[in-house]
Amino acid sequence: MRKFACIVLLMFLLASLSPAATITRKGSIDFSGTDRITMEITRPNHPPQPFSFTTIGQIRNVEVQDALGNPIKPLILLSNGTTMVTLDAGVDYAHLTFSTDYLTYKNGSVWEYLSITIFSEPISAFDSTVDLPQGALVRETNGLLTYEKGRTIINWHLENINAGQRITRFGYYRLVPDENKDAFAALLPAAALILISALGAFLFFAARTRKAQKPTESGQHPLSLAQKSPASSPIFSTLEETDKEILLSISSAGGRTTQAHVYSTTHIAKATLSRHLASLENRGLIVRSQKGIKKLISLGSVFSQKQAE
Repeated sequence: MRKFACIVLLMFLLASLSPAATITRKGSIDFSGTDRITMEITRPNHPPQPFSFTTIGQIRNVEVQDALGNPIKPLILLSNGTTMVTLDAGVDYAHLTFSTDYLTYKNGSVWEYLSITIFSEPISAFDSTVDLPQGALVRETNGLLTYEKGRTIINWHLENINAGQRITRFGYYRLVPDENKDAFAALLPAAALILISALGAFLFFAARTRKAQKPTESGQHPLSLAQKSPASSPIFSTLEETDKEILLSISSAGGRTTQAHVYSTTHIAKATLSRHLASLENRGLIVRSQKGIKKLISLGSVFSQKQAE
């Protein structure tokens, strides 16, 4: 781990001496949550140092080509729940394709997208898009929305990014199945008969068992949809960027996770992470507990549906 950190630090120092690169990143998420990504990296003047980027989770099917379509062999390193991809010194253009299942998480009917990327050298312009599946309805995002051919696209544009700076992109969306309206209409008569039969059976059994079942608050699971995403709370916009990343990391794990998971997905230094966790706990934004040797963290009640309303 120490060797890995030294390599990254050396790359950051060398990168400060070179002209800034530009990055274009395009992702397309399917109905299962898999994100298929293409990236174009342009670096002027044949820079003398290697180039690397780090992303949360694991990636697969990595292919890299130069401007002429010739293959480039990258160095891929997995560490603490992240993947670092490194290109050799002298590479001034690269076209990458890869896929990952680690940027999306399904919480009930809501899909959460969270991507954190770190580059080893300054970036003058970073353009990123994510095509969501057909019928996606976006609830929240820190990007801009556009629509094309019935699909929703989230767009991000950033400039003058420092080496080692975390770039955080997120979005929350639901899928509305409406692709096969004609086929659905053809099935309506049969569906109506089934519905009437089911309704009759329901009324029959309901008349026999009039027992009301009321969920209690103590019986709610911490991952239930009563928990709103932190970004929807007015408090979220007032927080520091580090606090936001911590809350988004917890939310992407379903509202409850371990301190080790937060550390591995945010790359915040342990001392800094402990300080921010204590501050968030004092403000009631998170709840910390311990189960055996595991340090558990949950989103605070301030993010619950009931309180938000």
